[in-house]
Amino acid sequence: MIARVKDLEPDDGTPWAGFTDRKRIAAEMMASGETIQRVAEALKVNRTTVWRWSQDEAFKAYVQYLHTERFWQNQRLMDEAFATSLRAICAAAGEGNAQVALGYVRALLTYKVASS
Repeated sequence: MIARVKDLEPDDGTPWAGFTDRKRIAAEMMASGETIQRVAEALKVNRTTVWRWSQDEAFKAYVQYLHTERFWQNQRLMDEAFATSLRAICAAAGEGNAQVALGYVRALLTYKVASS
C-alpha cells in the first residue's frame, strides 16, 4: 500500500507536503498513539474532521512515515546502548574483573531476551 516512505522527508514533494499545520499535528499525534477524540480536542476541531483526515491515503502515508522514522530512531538508540554495554564488558574483562564482566553479560542478555 505505502511504498518505501522511510527515506522521504515531509517537504520534498510527498503527498503530505501541503498539509495544514493542524493536519500535520493530527498525524503526529495519531502516530504517537492518541485517539481521534483526543486529537480533535487538542486541535479544537470536530472529531469527524480528524476521522475524515485519518481515512485519507496521504494522511495514512504520513502516519506510516512517522512510525517508520520512530522505529529507526529507536533502533539506533538500542544499537548505541548495546555498543556501550559491550564496551563496559570489554573494559571490565580487560581490567581483570571477570565477575563484573559476567554480571554485565548476564544483564545484557536478560535485557535482550526481555525486549525481543
